[in-house]
Amino acid sequence: MEHGYLVVEGPHDVEFVGRLLKMADLSRVKFRKDLDSYWHPILPTTWPINDDLLKRVAVPVFFQGPTHSLAVSSAGGDSRIAEDIEEMLSRLKDPHAIGALLDADEKHDPKTRFSSFVQSLGKRLPHLAMPVEPGCVSGTKPRAGIYVLPDNANQGALEDLLVDCAEHFAPSLLGHARAFVSNAEPDFEEKKHSSRKKALVGCISNVYKPAKSIQTSIQDNNWVSQDTVRLPRIAAFDSFLKNLFNL
Repeated sequence: MEHGYLVVEGPHDVEFVGRLLKMADLSRVKFRKDLDSYWHPILPTTWPINDDLLKRVAVPVFFQGPTHSLAVSSAGGDSRIAEDIEEMLSRLKDPHAIGALLDADEKHDPKTRFSSFVQSLGKRLPHLAMPVEPGCVSGTKPRAGIYVLPDNANQGALEDLLVDCAEHFAPSLLGHARAFVSNAEPDFEEKKHSSRKKALVGCISNVYKPAKSIQTSIQDNNWVSQDTVRLPRIAAFDSFLKNLFNL
């Protein structure tokens, strides 16, 4: 069994990755009895965490197939991704692959974001071999890969990929969402590119899953499908995951 660990920024990223892994014949693990015992050291053994009843129990989402068992962890923000990887490696033995999924916001281009993260992770784990560029996977053990959304070349985030998908599976609805967001834009507190994309995705997901979260829509609707996975930026990310985890 090959074991791989991927750290992402938030729950939307987890579900997007999960849909791609599902297409690679990996299933979400629901019960502890079905989970490969390799992961047991990172499962929580006490509750509440630090006596805080409101604190979320930090456990990855696991995906398994006949030959692979993968964990996708939501770090709860980009500043915790390196810390998450350090904590994981302190409790697990010799994973086959380690990956990180980052955003390139308005302040940092992908190469700057990649370099900053590599430097931060290198200080915590100096013996971990790093990939040479975003989107690449090292040939070392463990394999290591860092992907900077949306495509390792342009600024953006997961929402850019979701809009790519919406242009294919819901073009009419996307048009109406764009008109609505354009009319509502004066009410935005932040006039950032990312805010508009998040609003577009929120509008579409609420039509398909009223009153439900965006991650629920990603999990249940056709954002990721046999058709949308052929789109250039989705296909590139899918190839990265398959290369990193040897799928």
